[in-house]
Amino acid sequence: MKMSDIIQGLLKEEEDCQRKCQEIAERNGVSQFELNMSDTKQVKSAAEQWVEGRKVEEYLKQFDLDTLRKVEALVYLGRDGGTYQHQCANINRLNQSKDAAANTIASKGECLKSYLDSAIEALRGEGKNINEL
Repeated sequence: MKMSDIIQGLLKEEEDCQRKCQEIAERNGVSQFELNMSDTKQVKSAAEQWVEGRKVEEYLKQFDLDTLRKVEALVYLGRDGGTYQHQCANINRLNQSKDAAANTIASKGECLKSYLDSAIEALRGEGKNINEL
């Protein structure tokens, strides 16, 4: 599968997650971003939102560790700058598991699209094509 297709699928999953989490919060009459553990409605809403967030992680887990490391390097390239090669070296040094890599990427939430858009621009600046990673 091409990296652009993986990224497109990831962004669709994240967008769906954000939309569903907002719907859950609205249905429960609570803020999507606040959690008072003594408020049963907020706890229920947070639990439902957590389940939705897991779907992004499950999408990522279908790919091998090498692919996840490339995606993670793109995320950090978009967030921190530098070069793709430098970010790959940093990710490889961490030597994290497939589950940890999927969790790290999924945890970026609403920032994910911005990070990946910036990474794609940075790759173009390096003269690289996302599908040749």
